[in-house]
Amino acid sequence: MTDRQEGPHAHFVHVWGDRVLVADLGTDELRTYPLDGSGEGEVAAVLPPGTGPRHLVELPDGTILLAGELDCRLHVLVPAGPGRLEHVGSVAITARTMADGAPGYPSHITVAGDLVHVGVRGPDVLSVLRVRAAADLAIENVADVDLGAGAWPRHHAVLADGELVVVAAQNTDELLAVRLDRASGQGEITDRLELPVPACVLEA
Repeated sequence: MTDRQEGPHAHFVHVWGDRVLVADLGTDELRTYPLDGSGEGEVAAVLPPGTGPRHLVELPDGTILLAGELDCRLHVLVPAGPGRLEHVGSVAITARTMADGAPGYPSHITVAGDLVHVGVRGPDVLSVLRVRAAADLAIENVADVDLGAGAWPRHHAVLADGELVVVAAQNTDELLAVRLDRASGQGEITDRLELPVPACVLEA
């Protein structure tokens, strides 16, 4: 996917204390900038070549979980001093692939308790992973909720204390309500709403 990494391609911004973290898909870096816009940016972490960092979440202990769009892996980074993160490894987000056997393209990532949810375009699933000890890579996929062929899950929102995930199925023109069992991580679609080309879901 070198055509996606010909130069910087900022994809996501996360407020990180008094700074922001920027996931740069094009350079396989996390960069950090002062929140008030003053000063220069710095490299907070370098990801393995071909990761394509897209979205990330921060756990309560400061660990960062990052979805690699180009390698379909969940990367783990831990604090390593002021403004720095150390990449400690990664795990596969899902074993599901596209029809030609290629990995899918993770989009949005969220966390609720010990469960992490990742929309994966191509296989068109909402992957659910359980985090037992992130820094030790004790993370496992516990479910892949089928969203339907061509759904292309672009974004999702977690509601009801993690028991409901509303997914924007961009290419099938609908919002999908996925009810999750927090104990097992398994889920099923319980409702659909027709909506032209949904790309982002926010709780009102």
